[in-house]
Amino acid sequence: EAHRVEPLRLPELETPRFRLREWRDDDVPDDDEGPDDASLRFMPAFAQPNRATYAAWLARHRSFAEAGRGVDWCVADRETDHALGNVTVFHLDPGPGGFQAEIGYWLHPPARGRGVLREVLPTVLDHAFRPRAEGGLGLTRVHAGTVADNAASQRVLAVAGFRRFGDDRQAWRNGEGDLTDGVLFELLASDPRPG
Repeated sequence: EAHRVEPLRLPELETPRFRLREWRDDDVPDDDEGPDDASLRFMPAFAQPNRATYAAWLARHRSFAEAGRGVDWCVADRETDHALGNVTVFHLDPGPGGFQAEIGYWLHPPARGRGVLREVLPTVLDHAFRPRAEGGLGLTRVHAGTVADNAASQRVLAVAGFRRFGDDRQAWRNGEGDLTDGVLFELLASDPRPG
């Protein structure tokens, strides 16, 4: 008998400056908040929405949660509740046997340079590694990949405790359609983490 997949429910999480919450229909990016040249250099255009693509992006990501395959947190400013970016835990194996997933993230261009990801990733990882019986995702391993020359993203992962474990040669296609190399990172629930 096939296992019945439970939709993933997204708890609201908080850090000193930011709130991690569900994306809402009205979180449409402002004109200066869509992917810019720096975003498109490191990821395909469909990964980060602009004003025109937001509704379709949101529907797609909500379907991942309904299928038990991923969750997306809107990273919002705690004072204004304005959306600053996204943290996603995806490629989850639905059902009770799932033990690993991938983590990804992006920020609207005006939100960069404020240490947003360095502050929120530890909270997301705490939730990812928390046992399911306690409301977490119950993962034992989280992995990530970046384009080889995305030094900023690699620093974010290193600060969060991830270790580089390999190269992903000619395995990424950037926003311009060019093939490029990637770098692979991983973090186990049993690994020491900063703080």
